[in-house]
Amino acid sequence: MKNFSSLESYLESRGCAFERDAGAKAIHFDMEGENARWRCVACQPDALNWALVSRLPLRAAAARRGACAELCTRINWNLAVGHFDLNFSDGELRFTTLIPVVEQDRRSAETLRWLFSAHRVLMDRFVPLFARVLFAGEEPSDALADEPGDNDEHNPLPRFSLN
Repeated sequence: MKNFSSLESYLESRGCAFERDAGAKAIHFDMEGENARWRCVACQPDALNWALVSRLPLRAAAARRGACAELCTRINWNLAVGHFDLNFSDGELRFTTLIPVVEQDRRSAETLRWLFSAHRVLMDRFVPLFARVLFAGEEPSDALADEPGDNDEHNPLPRFSLN
């Protein structure tokens, strides 16, 4: 697969088992953090970007999808990298991180290391919050109360308005 050699080399250097899906032009593998283990797919959705997409090891029940969607929106508001999505039809939750493709040079390994590290850390950080909202019935704002950046006093990005 074009442009996948650097990704495959990166995964091999980390001792990560993976499967190639030539039809979908993707590579599937497992990721693990302190809070969960999940399935991830790496792909190149277009010529300019790499994408990592992880499926959270949780599914939102129909009765909690509204709260889960609110949690996704509240988390995404403060994320500089990546975003969480909820499929309202079946309750599947995903986390996606995109970065620009770097030509095959010395920067490729560093770019991939950054992508994988950021993706793993952010995914693992928020799995417990989704679990609290989905299974303990906690309100999204309460689940995020201790998270830095959820309110304006901790938010490093200034708000602005267009006039």
